[in-house]
Amino acid sequence: MAFAVIISLIFGVLGLYIVKVNLFPQKRQALPPGPHPKFLIGNLLDLPKRGETEWMHWLKHKDLYGSFTILTYGVQ
Repeated sequence: MAFAVIISLIFGVLGLYIVKVNLFPQKRQALPPGPHPKFLIGNLLDLPKRGETEWMHWLKHKDLYGSFTILTYGVQ
């Protein structure tokens, strides 16, 4: 019984590794600078918060990353 659990864990970890390697290859296309997207949610946390003046938010964003940036929403 314990042997089966260990084998299942090994195959599960191996499967997750294979999925990670296939979904997130190391070589990325050349994109303009911008915040690094998070898994599944992309750059949703980098959008202006409620009540924050949008132009001020994007002005700070421009100062950090330059005048041309890429934001992604969700997995792409």
